[in-house]
Order: sequence, then structure tokens, then C-alpha cells
Amino acid sequence: MQLLIEFDAEDLFLDDREKKMLRLIEQTKCKVFGTVFSARVNFIWEKYAVDERRLWFQLTYATEGDQWRGRKWYLSRHMTDDEVVKTIWLAFEIAVRHELLEGFTFGGKLVFNPHTPVDVLIKASEFERFRT
Repeated sequence: MQLLIEFDAEDLFLDDREKKMLRLIEQTKCKVFGTVFSARVNFIWEKYAVDERRLWFQLTYATEGDQWRGRKWYLSRHMTDDEVVKTIWLAFEIAVRHELLEGFTFGGKLVFNPHTPVDVLIKASEFERFRT
């Protein structure tokens, strides 16, 4: 996967585990219906720990000429390789599901809008139908 690294690797010392996590992300290929996903990568400094940082990645992809970014996924240095790869899979699955939700309409309306605010979803839950 193409990495869009947002830090200067020469200015930031990467330990062996961080380098390994970057390689795991880089070795992954995410592609669906001709759309190839890239990974934006950066670090966040934890406020509760002195000099502690966590790597995060965010899948990016282009659809219909627009560039999109998924949510940020944080990785712990204590994660196994298996956990890192499965987290990348979850990021990909969620991004694809998001596009599916936006692409499904009924009667010309987007009925599964992933951008619906939670308070509107709560209000809609009052209309739940039960089978008897």
C-alpha cells in the first residue's frame, strides 16, 4: 500500500517496532471495484505519558474524482503483527461499508446514511416495528 507519511522520518527516530508496523501497513494492498486505497500515517503524542507516542493510520481513496479519508486507527506498540494486519482489514472493511451505505437508495432517498447524527437515529428508533 502506498504510505503517505506525514512526518520526517529522519527527524523522528523510529524504533524497530514502529518500523515493523510501517512495513506491515506498506505490505498490505486494499483494492475494491478498481479503487486502490492508500494509508496516511502519522504519530500522536500521548498526554498521559512522557515522551510516549502512538502510530495512527488513515485509509485514503478517491471516488468520482474526490479524495476521501476514513477514520483514524490507532496502533499500540504492544500489538502483535496479527493484530496490526487485522486492524488494517477492519479499516478497509469500514471504509467500503461506508461507501456501500452511501450508494444504496430507496425511493430516491439515502435510507442508510452513515452521516446521520446520533440524536436523529435515537428519534428514529421510536418508530421501531415489532412482529407479533
